Amino acid sequence: MSDVILECRDMSIRYMVGDFKAIGLKEWVVRRLTGNYHVKEFWADRHVSFVLNRGDMLGIIGTNGAGKSTILKAISGIMEPTEGQVIRKGKISALLELASGFDGDLTVKENAYLRGSMLGYTRAFMDETYERIIDFAELKEFENRPFKQLSSGMKSRLAFSIASLVQPDILILDEVLSVGDGAFRVKSEAKMKEIIKGGATTILVTHSIAQVRAMCNKILWLHKGEQIAFTDDVKGVCDCYEAFLKGEGDKALILHRRWSAGIGEPQSFEPPREEFPYRLMVKGPETLVCHVNAYAKTDGAPLPRAGVMRIRFLDVSGRHVEAPDLWISTAYGGEFVYVHLDTAGCADFKVRVQVPVGAVLMEVDFSPFKCKTTIRLTGFSIVCGDDPAAQESRIHDPNELS
Repeated sequence: MSDVILECRDMSIRYMVGDFKAIGLKEWVVRRLTGNYHVKEFWADRHVSFVLNRGDMLGIIGTNGAGKSTILKAISGIMEPTEGQVIRKGKISALLELASGFDGDLTVKENAYLRGSMLGYTRAFMDETYERIIDFAELKEFENRPFKQLSSGMKSRLAFSIASLVQPDILILDEVLSVGDGAFRVKSEAKMKEIIKGGATTILVTHSIAQVRAMCNKILWLHKGEQIAFTDDVKGVCDCYEAFLKGEGDKALILHRRWSAGIGEPQSFEPPREEFPYRLMVKGPETLVCHVNAYAKTDGAPLPRAGVMRIRFLDVSGRHVEAPDLWISTAYGGEFVYVHLDTAGCADFKVRVQVPVGAVLMEVDFSPFKCKTTIRLTGFSIVCGDDPAAQESRIHDPNELS
């Protein structure tokens, strides 16, 4: 039986932006009749796809306006996708707005029962678990006070404590692990880990990259409604996202035509022990030109002919994309690039690469395949678009290599 518990298939969500509320019904009718009424479309999310298995914890990251909360509403069933579909299995519990649903004039204890009933808990269940709720929320001395006297952090702690009692198949958390002080955040994270170990699939939306790094085994990066990456390489995407927030465009986090990628410092790798990996966020279909400069220390040995670069692509679900036509006219041998080094031991070449449709992550591994010497990578860059010089690269069939 498949462990897949949640799947989003090419999901898009559109809002219709018009001025009906501002002008009133009569004016709307007049404008409709005269053709002077215009509605604008706003796509909050476009073509989002991912798959989660039982026990996964997905971290959704992105700047404000990326479409994160809209995605959660579609997953929880509050909204229906405009395009695509969401396939869910099992019970969903969504913590989207912790402080909502309380009555300020009721006591803390009364509000605990009120919130519990809203979540579907029975009176008997609440009687049995109330002491655990109030102790976890650290509000025992406040239980008979009016709820409106609590601070916002205390209110959120109570809501989190009540909601974390449920044993859902899918648990959705929107910025709820940041409630309370530092000590309570540690305790809430531990509680979430306990729920995950119980088999729940969890989705966490947060601006805390540290929480995503520490707790999540999968990550989804959204930017202005577009899916940048979905993968289990949580560390790699978090590194890219943090660099993106710092404005480090040379890291090629979101590859647009005006951006390029490159290494900051020369890298050395020595076969077969070391490999220099490079991950690049792309959006296929696209044509890229890779420019590589490398130097091999021959130490008097015959100049090597070597495969120095391997490129692979992953799709939005983190699966490798088969790309039989990966290289265009300039290379042979599937996903490997083989080169001849010149008499000085240098390799300076360009290769044109076609990004397959749907690819979002480009994996570049530099490793001196079939080369018994140390290679120093002195330059590597990737730019979008065509480059006629890429046709002239010195790349050869690997069958020619000894």
